[in-house]
Amino acid sequence: MRFSDLQKLPEVTHTFLMQCGAAKPRGIVTWTGVSFADFTTMLGLRPGVHYCRFTAADSAYVDEDLTTLQNKQVMLAWLMNGDPIPPDHGAPLRLVIPFRYGNRSIKGITDILFATPGLPAPA
Repeated sequence: MRFSDLQKLPEVTHTFLMQCGAAKPRGIVTWTGVSFADFTTMLGLRPGVHYCRFTAADSAYVDEDLTTLQNKQVMLAWLMNGDPIPPDHGAPLRLVIPFRYGNRSIKGITDILFATPGLPAPA
């Protein structure tokens, strides 16, 4: 998948108060990108997929359940306050989950992996 594939989806813009533990949090931010729900619809996920792992350029990762990600406020963003997201705020692509603590809105996404539940550990 390429960035141009995302740009084919309907563009959305939302303004949110971001909750962050940084020394100088950005506060109220307007994000532009695509709805994560539209993204997953475009992919045509198989039944049984229940979570998603996002990996960032710095190797940080976040796992989120698909139910949370399907919320209409969750988005993949590439603009911040009308300009391309600066590198220190997540360029080129960032997950935005406004109702979760800031570190769940992972910055600088390089990989997105969808998966089904794992097998239980052997007894």
